[in-house]
Amino acid sequence: MDWKKIHSILFVPAEKKRLDKIKDLTADAYIIDLEDAIKDSEKDLARKEVRLFLDEAKDRNILLRINPMELEKETEMFGDSMSVNCIVIPKVESVEILQTVRAAFPGRDTS
Repeated sequence: MDWKKIHSILFVPAEKKRLDKIKDLTADAYIIDLEDAIKDSEKDLARKEVRLFLDEAKDRNILLRINPMELEKETEMFGDSMSVNCIVIPKVESVEILQTVRAAFPGRDTS
């Protein structure tokens, strides 16, 4: 992803009805929020919906906002998806968290 060409970024909660709207939007990039935009009780379903969306969204710049405390689940679901250009980590409390996320998602930007 060429950051110099990114002028508009849209935050999108990881819900099917919101993800479906991306098809009709023209932002330069989309941050799909799996962190605090989704209730804990709905995160497993949201992960599945995001995975289905990513399989069809190969022409979009997708950033995935995750909770590093749920890294094992996030890696299992998205680690092999090259449709994710960047991993967004809120509230990084240590360099070790960033290093762990980078190792879990090789070849992606982490911010």
